[in-house]
Amino acid sequence: MQLKIYVLPIKNVAPAEEELNRFLSGNQILEVTKEFVNNGENSFRCIAVEFLEPAISAGGVAPASTPADFCTRFIWVDPWQSPSYATGRLFL
Repeated sequence: MQLKIYVLPIKNVAPAEEELNRFLSGNQILEVTKEFVNNGENSFRCIAVEFLEPAISAGGVAPASTPADFCTRFIWVDPWQSPSYATGRLFL
């Protein structure tokens, strides 16, 4: 798990917002935490993004994944039940 911090200023937010959106759409995000810092004209929003580091294949390229692949990693099955009776619980 990795952590990346973004600061979005109140003034001229477009470049930072564009960078954040590009990062969010290109990575597997675990959690996003947002805080607003009120400092008058210098106010900003601080965004902490926890994400999974992409796995590198033998060819040196990260494998492609879909949203469904990401969600299936968070399904938990009770190990005490047989697979035919197992109930998955989704943690997102």
